[in-house]
Amino acid sequence: RVTYLQQRLQQVKLEQYAQTAKLAQDGMSIAAKGQKAVKAAGGPSPLAGAAAVGAGVGLVFAGPIGALAGAAGIAYAATQKDNTMGEVARKTGQVAVDGLSAVKKFDSDYNISSKAYSATVAGVNKVTEIEAKYQLKDRVSNMAKSTTESITKFEEQNQVMKRLGNGLASALDWTTTRLGGDPKNKEAEVTKFPDVPSTS
Repeated sequence: RVTYLQQRLQQVKLEQYAQTAKLAQDGMSIAAKGQKAVKAAGGPSPLAGAAAVGAGVGLVFAGPIGALAGAAGIAYAATQKDNTMGEVARKTGQVAVDGLSAVKKFDSDYNISSKAYSATVAGVNKVTEIEAKYQLKDRVSNMAKSTTESITKFEEQNQVMKRLGNGLASALDWTTTRLGGDPKNKEAEVTKFPDVPSTS
């Protein structure tokens, strides 16, 4: 029995070694494919530039998830050697890299970023000084409160919203009638727009 268990233990260890070796081999294969893809894209800079452009476009059109999808999609396209899309993605990536290099050189030549920082700090300091001197935040807050109270009082006295609602309802009934519909249709009263989700 002991001999059998020892043999079985050896067999399990050999299987584990084989699995580890297979994983290492697969990892090396993936790394080689990754290096080949980066080389196909023209190097890491154009690939990164293409991914950055894709992320920007994706962010504009579809938000954060779109940024990820755009970066991955254009980076993948840049690795494809044998199609027009790959060439376009590589050139786009290189243009992004060249543009960034030009911006960095411009900043370095004219010291733009440190001057912009200094201007921002001076602006924040000036705003703080003006706020302390004139207490604008309190004045604006009081003015907004007063305006809101005035509007609420005006609404209570004149019932503008009620009149507007009645007028709009009458106009829609008139339109429905002119278009051949029945403004008193009970089914139409049941069909309403969906509720707006609350933000709280």
